[in-house]
Amino acid sequence: MDKLINKSLSLAFFIGITTILNCAAQVPEFSYTTPNAFDAGKTISPLKPTISKGPATSFSIRPDAPDGLTFDLKTGILSGKPLKPSNDRYCIAASNANGIGKAFQLEIVVIGSSVNAGSSHQLTSGEWFLVFLPPIAFIGGLILLLIYTWIIRLIDKKSGPPFSLRLALSESTYPQKIDRNTEYNATNIAALVAIQQINTATTALPVITLFPTTITTTDNIYRPSISRLIAFLTTMVSLLIGICLSSFFIYCYLKDGTVPDVTKLSGILISMGIGVVPYAFNKISTMANGGQPSTPPPTK
Repeated sequence: MDKLINKSLSLAFFIGITTILNCAAQVPEFSYTTPNAFDAGKTISPLKPTISKGPATSFSIRPDAPDGLTFDLKTGILSGKPLKPSNDRYCIAASNANGIGKAFQLEIVVIGSSVNAGSSHQLTSGEWFLVFLPPIAFIGGLILLLIYTWIIRLIDKKSGPPFSLRLALSESTYPQKIDRNTEYNATNIAALVAIQQINTATTALPVITLFPTTITTTDNIYRPSISRLIAFLTTMVSLLIGICLSSFFIYCYLKDGTVPDVTKLSGILISMGIGVVPYAFNKISTMANGGQPSTPPPTK
């Protein structure tokens, strides 16, 4: 009876050891997400293998990975930045101490146009001038405009008062002010009639022409305009963003030979343009009311 028990235990131990050894002796099996489409000139998210059986201690790839991409022979991770278009299949194999597993066919498609290898270099003084050319041109244009305005005002002193940003951001609520003519009264009208009776040359002129009931003045009444302020601020911010992006594009192209991806900024630029809408709506409303604001100022 004891011998039978010992034989059973020995058989169970042998089966267990054999099973463990067989599991450990498995060659690696793995897979990748395929196919994969990448843009030339853009850094890809690392492509990692998914190990399903057995450990993998080394990897190999045939043919070589696309230009700009790096294949790690220990981990099988593909990373980097592809440099030129391609559409190929790559045979990737994994191995361990038990042997080489079944190869996996990985399809990689690189779209877009070829870019330089991205070797950075020190910019020269002329290239730095090109980088800062957009802000230089903008500031230079403002200076020339101010000089031109100053010369015109110096030549023609009747050209008007100096430019005022406060007035530019305000609106003339009522460009003309109409007041009651205090000279239009019964005494003056009676005197005018007496003069007309003496001088026949003035009889053809009606009383209303010589003494109008109202007097129109051209003094503008400026009031702060919130819509014009919003339009001004958003326009200036959009302009500054455009100038900075232009310099950034030039810098990246001269430094690395690449063009940055700024598609995420499109929403910001569009929102900047929306700031002009209140001012445009205000102007349309004013025109619809015959040139007068929709809400007249309170009378004193």
